[in-house]
Amino acid sequence: MKVRGEPLDSKIIKYNAKYTEPKSTMFQMLEKDGKIIYVNENWLKETGYKEDEVIGKYFRDFVLEESLPTVKAGFPRLKDYGCLENAMIKLRRKDGVVIETVLNGISVYDENGDFLNTRCELKTINYFIKSNLYMQNLLEEEIFLKKSLYMKSQINNALIFSESLSDFLKHALFVLSEPSEIFNTTVVKFGKNNEVFSDSPEPMVNSMELEIKRSLIKNDFSNKITDDFMIIEKDKSAAGFEDIQNLLEDEDVLVISTVVLENKIHLEKTVFLFHLHGEKMGGFKEKWLRLLVDVREMLSLGLNTFDVYENTQAIAEKLSEFSKIENIGRPNPKDELKNAVYREIERYNRYSTPFSLVMFSIANLESINNSVADLWSEEISSNVSNEINKSIREIDQLFILDSGIFVVILTETLEKEAIKISERIKNKTSNLDPIPNKIKINIGVAEGQKDDSFGSIYKRLKSSLSESKQKNSDSLFLC
Repeated sequence: MKVRGEPLDSKIIKYNAKYTEPKSTMFQMLEKDGKIIYVNENWLKETGYKEDEVIGKYFRDFVLEESLPTVKAGFPRLKDYGCLENAMIKLRRKDGVVIETVLNGISVYDENGDFLNTRCELKTINYFIKSNLYMQNLLEEEIFLKKSLYMKSQINNALIFSESLSDFLKHALFVLSEPSEIFNTTVVKFGKNNEVFSDSPEPMVNSMELEIKRSLIKNDFSNKITDDFMIIEKDKSAAGFEDIQNLLEDEDVLVISTVVLENKIHLEKTVFLFHLHGEKMGGFKEKWLRLLVDVREMLSLGLNTFDVYENTQAIAEKLSEFSKIENIGRPNPKDELKNAVYREIERYNRYSTPFSLVMFSIANLESINNSVADLWSEEISSNVSNEINKSIREIDQLFILDSGIFVVILTETLEKEAIKISERIKNKTSNLDPIPNKIKINIGVAEGQKDDSFGSIYKRLKSSLSESKQKNSDSLFLC
């Protein structure tokens, strides 16, 4: 058996639950003279006839007179060319009601090419109406999915790219204010003392916003209402929110979505209020509510993430301040001196950036130790270290080599400038209290030179200090 033309698509089109699902279209088979040899159940259902009233009858007997020319012209074409497409044919039901249909058919032939029968599918106008409704619903579904995906992706982007909590809220609320289904969006924050304040780019209509705040405070929302997601509708019971309900249109919904900060350092609750436009939501009300549940989770993640981050940053800054305070007067350990000097040498060789080393030695520390307890000696060394640290710049570095011996690296400093700085420091340290004897400081200075090594510059520094010790504690010798 051969079939001319393309086979008909007889797949059943499935609709969502909102629309009635047609089981199939009308289907019939005709002999070469136009007699009906088979019809399906849907054909009988649509026309109101029983099977024995149809089989063996001519198809033209069920066709309205005005459609007979179409049948007479189309049937020979169907037999000879094997197909007929979109022929508009009106049928008369058993009860006299006219049915408008669109006929598409093919012809079936035997192995010798002789005609056997036609196979035709008839779609009623009702079928097309349902199909259009189905397609419209699919389109609306697609629009909703695009909106929901866009909202989620943009809030996620706000979480990734925002630099602060306020920046995240600003971007998230802007995204939530875009869909026409969300009439208005606002935020009410509850502080620790139950204070209430708004943080919205475009607040609700004044009367609505004020009524919301009044109702929330009246109901002691911060302490009594713990629901993460609360829905208020005009025609449903919502104790304490009757005044708000009176401001809602019949199909509108007010969603109160609460986010509780986990650490509760700054705020106890942040409440997002979404005024949903009932008319524009249409049949997607439940889906919008489910979407806002997902949005709440994203907002909760964002608020808690930035709250933790900003609190961590604040704590880190405090600790950094404490660390700076504690480190005042504390010199770097001596085992770091060599590397620090080599860094300066490298800078000098690469960029010709000058530097100088200054060594301070408390000349009479031993005699002070002999006259007072060791505790005094330690305190004197500490006071001298503090005074040196206060007298140098942040870019300079102080190192302690031994009890009473200090080295300072003066960055970007020539020898003559280093001498002035060291003399100024010596004058300050000589009169520190409390001490039983005047402190005597010996000083050595050495400027970095081309092709210096740590050993070469340190040797000049020690030589300068030795000359100072041999001559006089108030003298400075350069090498």
